[in-house]
Amino acid sequence: MGEQGPEDLTTILLTAYRQALADDASIGMKTANHCIDHVRMLLLWGAKMHGMSHPPIGSIRQFSKRRNAKEGHGRKQNRDPLSWDDLEKLLSTADVVDSSLIMLGLNCGFGNSDIGTLKLKDVDLDNSTISHPRPKTGVERDFNLWPETVQILEAYLKNHRGKPINENTSDLFFVNRRGRAFCWQELKEDGKLRRTDAIKLRFERLCERAGIDRKYGVGFYIIRHTYATLIGNESKDFREVQAALGQITIQQQEVYRHDRAVKAQQAQERLRGQLEGTGIGEILRVKLQDCLDL
Repeated sequence: MGEQGPEDLTTILLTAYRQALADDASIGMKTANHCIDHVRMLLLWGAKMHGMSHPPIGSIRQFSKRRNAKEGHGRKQNRDPLSWDDLEKLLSTADVVDSSLIMLGLNCGFGNSDIGTLKLKDVDLDNSTISHPRPKTGVERDFNLWPETVQILEAYLKNHRGKPINENTSDLFFVNRRGRAFCWQELKEDGKLRRTDAIKLRFERLCERAGIDRKYGVGFYIIRHTYATLIGNESKDFREVQAALGQITIQQQEVYRHDRAVKAQQAQERLRGQLEGTGIGEILRVKLQDCLDL
């Protein structure tokens, strides 16, 4: 890694490395997967021996031999953000636990892994703040919590946080009734990734109870997409949005924001206003009239 330290190893770098393997025509899939296995072994060693919490092992995966057959699963995933009406329906139906999850997603843009790795020491309800690095990138993030978020989190801690089953979960903010983390993943001895995600399952059930038509591919992570779109609508500073999302590059916003068409229309309307201050309109009208006179 040269002069760089472990903290500089991010999902972005791993994704770029995987893409480089994909673009290298001199090696086959078996060789590429062999290279990825070495990286995953190093990540596992770093996690077990040195406590490296990011990037997660699952951030670089093998190339699937059935990729063509499985790509898209025959359906296009819908990642349109939720509307305010949808959010109202969800929160009206949600219990304290689900409300806590949704408010963290809406207030801080937290996804499943963010919530699953959130620790008690990261949250200061007295001062209404959260400081929690993004698991995927390691980017530090500091948030101010809304009064509504503070109140629901206080209610969760008081009456709904489970009793930790071991030391690994004792410092986590979210612990389920069985004393386990809400979501976690581990690399098994055979190299396969084992993971569980109660946040995903809870959100699916909540959508059913709330009568939300949950399109294919829409899970709890859609709240992060919604957060990105909402703050992007009101922001003129890309760096502000980038910091709020805990992203390394502005290009990553294209994955999460779903208002490009609207933004394009707004830009075109502003440009149209500038055009009206020129003589272009009259020039075009004359040209069109000349064509009609022929």
